[in-house]
This record gives sequence, C-alpha cells and structure tokens, in this order.
Amino acid sequence: MEKKKLNLYRKSMIRMGKLKQEIEELERRDLTTIKGVVKTSSKEFPYIMGRSSVLMTEPEEQERILTRILIKKKEYEKMKEQMTEIEEYIANVSDPLDKSILEMYYMDPDRKNQKEIAAAVGKSRSYIARIIMSYSDECEQK
Repeated sequence: MEKKKLNLYRKSMIRMGKLKQEIEELERRDLTTIKGVVKTSSKEFPYIMGRSSVLMTEPEEQERILTRILIKKKEYEKMKEQMTEIEEYIANVSDPLDKSILEMYYMDPDRKNQKEIAAAVGKSRSYIARIIMSYSDECEQK
C-alpha cells in the first residue's frame, strides 16, 4: 500500500456517497413508456395465435440505464474494497496512539491537519508528521 492510496481514502468516501446517490436516482428514474405489441395465444384448445397491445418501457433507454447502474455499482464495490484494505491496515497498527493519529489523518471525514491532530493528542506537529511518514514509508517498502 502506498501513501497515495492512503490519501485516497477520504476522496473515495466522498465519491462513494455520490455514487450511491446517483445509483438511487437512476433506479427511481421514470422511463419512457411506449406501446408495444406482443404475441398471445388463446387459453383454450385450439390455441389461436394473436397479438395484443401493451405499454412497456422503451427497451434501449432501459438498457442504457441498467448499464449505467451496473458500471456505477462496480466502481462503488471497487472503492469499498480499497477502503476496507486501508481500514484493515490501520486497524493492524499495534500502537494505540499511532492508530488514533492515522485514523484522524486519513479516515476522519472532516480531515484534520497535523496541527489539529497534535493539539488533540497533546504532541507536537513534527511528532505527528514523523508518525504519518513512518507508516506511509512502511507501506511503500511492503
């Protein structure tokens, strides 16, 4: 895992929220209804073929929307997997203070800067920077 990947966590969280909203909007979308003709047969013998008019969604429009939904769901799942990988990496940090620092820096939706984290944990900003760098360097060496 690279530092770049750790930094994508928050952006992915925002993007996932937008994707979820877009998927819901696509699923709620009212599709154009058209008149269609289908083949029918009588219920009793002899079975006589016929045609009936029905109202149905426009097939090409429906296919386009279903394709867009599928693409967005795949992107959502891929981002979810990447975020889970980052969460597991940070969860496996043994030092509780380091873990808290990494969670605040990478995973907090209202991303705290190093100065704010330093104030929250009672350490210097340079100490916070060293901790962050040590774990991202560790990631790049793996």
